Amino acid sequence: MDGVSNTVIHICSGSYDATMGLITSRRSLRFTFPAPITGSDVYGTPPAWVPGSFLAKPFMNVRKILWGRKNGYSRFTTRMGFSYINGPGDKANYALQFASFANDAGVLPDPNSNLPYETTAVTVQDVPGTCRQTPGGTLDSWIVTVNAPSAGALMKDTKNGSVQSGQYTMPFKLLIEAKSCLPF
Repeated sequence: MDGVSNTVIHICSGSYDATMGLITSRRSLRFTFPAPITGSDVYGTPPAWVPGSFLAKPFMNVRKILWGRKNGYSRFTTRMGFSYINGPGDKANYALQFASFANDAGVLPDPNSNLPYETTAVTVQDVPGTCRQTPGGTLDSWIVTVNAPSAGALMKDTKNGSVQSGQYTMPFKLLIEAKSCLPF
């Protein structure tokens, strides 16, 4: 798949995370960073490429994407992150985290990502396919969005963990489609 790696929903491990890596791919995602949310840059310096737009090859992780299905909800909130974001001329690795403490799936965030403001949880809309009832039917899919205020924290990797580099208004919408029929 053109160098795209780890495109899986982790059922066997029990994490139920949806992941995708573009690190070695010819494919990229475009990130457009505005100026930091006013007052959020007091916890760390924004990178030189902010504000700006560039292509990156991140690793994406939507935490517990099957939580709603396992708990009887078709729409729920969880945590999500894009890691290994390298901006223009910067060798540092950054992670963009949407990691509210208040999320239905109960996934705890890095507390530093929620300073001075709490970041926004992502909303997952589970769209079950018909493949379990009808052979050859539609496969499962999920629509992942972040709505207003759509605040994500940019975390810079350091030798001692990570430090925040500001919070940003970063709305997005993703469609995740299963590659095969899931067992439930």
